[in-house]
Amino acid sequence: FFGSAMRVLVVNDDGAPGPSSPYVLPFVKCLEARGWEAYVCLPAGHMSWMSKAMSPSQRVTVRKQDFGTKNEWWLCENGTPAGAANIAVHYRSDVKYDFVISGPNFGRNTEAAFSLCSGTIAAAMETAMAGYQSIAVSFDNGTSDFEGGVATEKQVAQGCAATLDVIEKLLGDWPAGVELFNINVPLLVDQRLPVVQTKIGCSRKTGALYRPVDPAFGEAAKGTTVAYEFHCSGAQMRGTEPPLKKQAVQSDAEAVNAGCISVTPLRAVFEVPDVVVAPIQGLEKAAQ
Repeated sequence: FFGSAMRVLVVNDDGAPGPSSPYVLPFVKCLEARGWEAYVCLPAGHMSWMSKAMSPSQRVTVRKQDFGTKNEWWLCENGTPAGAANIAVHYRSDVKYDFVISGPNFGRNTEAAFSLCSGTIAAAMETAMAGYQSIAVSFDNGTSDFEGGVATEKQVAQGCAATLDVIEKLLGDWPAGVELFNINVPLLVDQRLPVVQTKIGCSRKTGALYRPVDPAFGEAAKGTTVAYEFHCSGAQMRGTEPPLKKQAVQSDAEAVNAGCISVTPLRAVFEVPDVVVAPIQGLEKAAQ
């Protein structure tokens, strides 16, 4: 399987290399150091939390830019993560990719609340729906998701190498029925990490994700002001639902908190629970 140079498409939601996207360039260089051919197509700017957003009226301008790697990068102005991924699988290269990596994201993507919002996972879902084995990768910074905390160059290099070791194993024996994987890698440790299979954590309830910009919003809302501005902070994205009882397969968040690399197998579908919806029983026939 690894006898010739692997052709890998790299997408993300953090955008082009910069303060909000510190990991994609060293990751691509690590890919190339292993002899793999990397083709990169990203949103031009930071597009976290976009999930699988696209618009039928959207126009995307692609510009090419050299970041010191073998191939030029495609940057999609006004492109969402899923939109850039869709453009990439159909137009980025004349050759068929062997697989797709989305990320590495700046910060973890664990638990349902974050996973449902994640542009990183959504871009991998988009390419999985196009028939590619796809892997979403997120690097956990060891801090609150909203406080930054970029890892050191050595830690990033170790995280990239550990991630590619896991990916090589997955590609060598891809399980039937799996369309994509979501991998979370803790960075702020200087040791070889255990790798565990996980499921998505159950925390789905969120609090107020937006905050009023005006500190006197409460009083203003009672007055004659007709327009208010809110800022998305995401401060209450997780932690509002009690944990489930311990099960055989631990959650992605539990694994990362314990210093492990979490590997979560997924399919690009909304799963339908195996239940009988009692209120509609007997309504199979349309009313006459």
